[in-house]
Amino acid sequence: MNIPTEKEIASPVNLCDDSGLLNRAAVGWSRVPLQKGNLKGAFLRKKRWDYWCITSDDFIFSLTIANVDYVGLCSFYIIDCAKKEMYEKTVATPFGAGVEQGELVDSPARFSWDRSSASFVHDPSSIRMKAFMPGHKLGDFSCDLTISKPAGHETLNVVVPWDDRRFQFTSKQNTMPASGKVTLGDMTIEFDASKSFACLDYGRGIWPYSISWNWGSCSGRSGADIIGLNLGGKWTDGTGSTENGICLNGRLYKISEELVWEYDTKNFLAPWKIRTPLSKDLDLNFVPFFNRRGHTDAVVLKMCADQTFGRYYGTVRADGRVVPLDGVLGWAEHVVNRW
Repeated sequence: MNIPTEKEIASPVNLCDDSGLLNRAAVGWSRVPLQKGNLKGAFLRKKRWDYWCITSDDFIFSLTIANVDYVGLCSFYIIDCAKKEMYEKTVATPFGAGVEQGELVDSPARFSWDRSSASFVHDPSSIRMKAFMPGHKLGDFSCDLTISKPAGHETLNVVVPWDDRRFQFTSKQNTMPASGKVTLGDMTIEFDASKSFACLDYGRGIWPYSISWNWGSCSGRSGADIIGLNLGGKWTDGTGSTENGICLNGRLYKISEELVWEYDTKNFLAPWKIRTPLSKDLDLNFVPFFNRRGHTDAVVLKMCADQTFGRYYGTVRADGRVVPLDGVLGWAEHVVNRW
């Protein structure tokens, strides 16, 4: 049985060369963000996003700042797990107006347009997340949260090469304690760092026009362990890179196998099965309770996303042992984009 391997990056590296093509020395993965997303050229093909999602026993909250070249975006959503209700709003701007994003994962990201604002500001031990957005039917939205960076915490950082002109750097970070407050009209949600976890999806790349992907993630406790998963599919097929990894008690265990995803595209709320085909590193069942479905069809721009939220069950193998998952909260998604 030949299980694939990938190159581990150990020193800082630029994503692009001087002409804006992929720097092949950047292809691989690292345990901390070492890649600089120095994108250039590729008019209308560059994609930059900073997506944070915080999960607790009762609520799921997400805030995103993004620039996909021809449009800038700031959006939030709140999911009430018990009621299975969602509240969301997006502000879009032409050609990325109002968006400021840096080339490093720890660079600040900011959005300002009309009366809406948002920011992610890093320091060595935490990230401060603040936002305000008026105009939701329930009232004004605001948040003020702090996400902790535990000392020595490892993350999954991967460069995926489709070819020299199309490539993506992604940093996936999970199991990070989060605390603070989110308000929407008369609703107030308090996140407790002992019970709430944050996940980052940071992306910098130059993308093909048509693409599809799976993405799964979870963070939570299993007995005395804190475990997080990042699971990818479709978009990395054939590139030699994967975005698959296990974060166990702050230590990353990279999985270089492409995963097998089994789910019903006619009923995304039916249970999903996700596993490694060659090893026993992952054997998971995902049971959704809510589908956040998004559909945009604007001729040249078409996005169809089913992001389901639910709980992970099964086993993973890391640190020389088998670790059970028994209802760890997370999500799994199926996305088809023309963008």
